[in-house]
Amino acid sequence: MKVIENIPVYTWLYKPEHAPVGDHGTTHIGPMAEDFQRMTGLGAPDKIDAVDYLGVLTAALQGALLRISELEAAVGKVAGHSDKAARVH
Repeated sequence: MKVIENIPVYTWLYKPEHAPVGDHGTTHIGPMAEDFQRMTGLGAPDKIDAVDYLGVLTAALQGALLRISELEAAVGKVAGHSDKAARVH
């Protein structure tokens, strides 16, 4: 998940000579391939494989959802203790 937290995100355009067929000069958003490769060890310095990118995002999302569940459980325990304390008084 640290990769997703720390990878720089840019808006960018393909150079016309490198644009894929059908791009038509559209603005894109995302990390640069060089950064993605350096930070994950996946892919090449000139492109990000969609499967690798989705895998990294999926792992980060799973980690975030686990952390949310842990925090919700902790908040529930604290709220439960507060309710008990309030009833005692």
